[in-house]
Amino acid sequence: MEPLDAFRHLLAAVPSRPRETVALDDACGRVLAGDLIAPHDVPPFSRAAMDGYAVRAQDVAGCSPEHPLSLRVTGRSAMGDLPTGGPGAGEAWEIATGAPMPSGADAVVPVEWTRRAGGAVLVRRPANAGRNVGPAGEDLRRGQVALRAGTPLRAQEVAIVAALGLDRVEVIPPPRVALVSTGDELVPPGAPLRPGTIYNSTLAALIAEVRHAGGRVTSAVGCVPDDEVAIARAIEDGLREAPDVLLTTGGVSVGTPDLLPEVWRRLGAEKIVGRIGMKPGGPFFAGRLGSALVISLSGSPAACLTAYHLLVRPCLLRLAGRRAVVRPLVPVVVVDGYPKPADVTRVLWARLEGHSAPFPASLRATQRPGVLSTLALANGIIILPRGSGPLARGDRAWALRTDWPEEGETLEIPQASPAAGGGPPAVSIVGHAEVGKTTLVEGLLRHLAARGVRAAAVKHASHGFDAQVPQKDSARLRRAGAEGVAVVGPGGLLWMEEGEPALADLLAFLGSRPCDLILVEGYKEGPLPKVEVLGAGDAPALTPARGLIAVVAREAGPAGGAAPTGGVPWFRADDLEGLLVFLLTHLRVPSRTVSR
Repeated sequence: MEPLDAFRHLLAAVPSRPRETVALDDACGRVLAGDLIAPHDVPPFSRAAMDGYAVRAQDVAGCSPEHPLSLRVTGRSAMGDLPTGGPGAGEAWEIATGAPMPSGADAVVPVEWTRRAGGAVLVRRPANAGRNVGPAGEDLRRGQVALRAGTPLRAQEVAIVAALGLDRVEVIPPPRVALVSTGDELVPPGAPLRPGTIYNSTLAALIAEVRHAGGRVTSAVGCVPDDEVAIARAIEDGLREAPDVLLTTGGVSVGTPDLLPEVWRRLGAEKIVGRIGMKPGGPFFAGRLGSALVISLSGSPAACLTAYHLLVRPCLLRLAGRRAVVRPLVPVVVVDGYPKPADVTRVLWARLEGHSAPFPASLRATQRPGVLSTLALANGIIILPRGSGPLARGDRAWALRTDWPEEGETLEIPQASPAAGGGPPAVSIVGHAEVGKTTLVEGLLRHLAARGVRAAAVKHASHGFDAQVPQKDSARLRRAGAEGVAVVGPGGLLWMEEGEPALADLLAFLGSRPCDLILVEGYKEGPLPKVEVLGAGDAPALTPARGLIAVVAREAGPAGGAAPTGGVPWFRADDLEGLLVFLLTHLRVPSRTVSR
């Protein structure tokens, strides 16, 4: 089974959870069970945003340091009291930050703009109505959704609950998890090693991961021998604790000591997912036994934790009530390469550096699944889809940030790096018909030429082109049996071969020419990074997982300049220079800038 299918099957198997009510002091770290609606405005009254004087804005209009206005101080608004009355014409009230605004006052003059003179205050700067005033409901309006169901409650969210006046809150119970670790070779930490044995590091890592995901470990049995009866007994003991999930490690592959598939069959587990087309982490089983979700992982640390992060942790988070269960997918530039092609989905642990995308990603010197040092240095997981070639230094890929909190609800496997074969980088310009793709490519080519960057262009003519018209001489020569036809003239060279070449072959051919960058119009489903051109009112059809790196639109992009999916940058169609700088940086095109 492919990893994406396994992910979907597992999340679909997560049952709905009950709710429980906890005291506010115990809510941090839990997940909100239902939407919280504000029963009143927060704050419930207008308040001063600065220390100073509450005034009527019309009374201080026109004042200046050279011509201050004098107001009589006739009252004071303090924290914790709702004032009665307020300043009249030509009057001011003392007020502290956060204190309720007195009636009649509509602005606060900061104390720094004033000078006290006995029972009066001299105001040296005007304050418009609303200046330095926080209105009632500034934070939350009555009836507004304050927090959504599925929100993890941090200190910030707990403060919101308290601001609503609630001392108890409904949350989802944390998932209860039992663990069983199998293997004749395992010895618990603290015990002496016998010849041929190793310490059980995988169980220790899983216990830590489960707790980090907010789960409660109900039992953890390690070093169960490779014996069907012993394994079955350990599983049955774990199930007596009524866990939501029972995790096992080891014994799940196809070797002689790998007994878990048979144990699950004998115990009557209903299979959900079997072996996955993924390295490492392919040995896998998930099913349902009674009310528990049962999952078996590889016993090797990297393989176990790979499957855990991609498949198991999202299940635990969903069981805990969270909506967001997938960590952010970010673009990376490979620093040291990886020599093997991906015959199945290949997962590589990596160290991501830097503070902005694309992040330099160092692959560890070894990616063997039993090597712990790889994991200790890693903070990301590079995912290469099945069929991807080896990664060379400078190639681009996508990685899950394991040190960032979850943001998404679905897992997407990104397409392969475009820089295969060591040729010049290439980018696809894609979009619907008549949205201006050719115009964009034309404009980019002019700007590239002005910078001294050598660029080639590919036009995907899905309906054929003029030289293929049967009456043309070039077409007649092809029909006569020529392997290829070169049409040469003062305007240049056109080379024709039978059939549409594979994009990789075409890029390899262009890469043999003097070229720094290849602009490809079309190939929306190809492996290249993509710039999507939008028509009026269109939304992006692609995502970063399908290679999207930028969006070009006639209008300005969404608020903040980022697309609603994946955080890719938006550019106006007339901002060719901005798009060009982004592409040259993102694709690491050699700089050949010339003076203009």
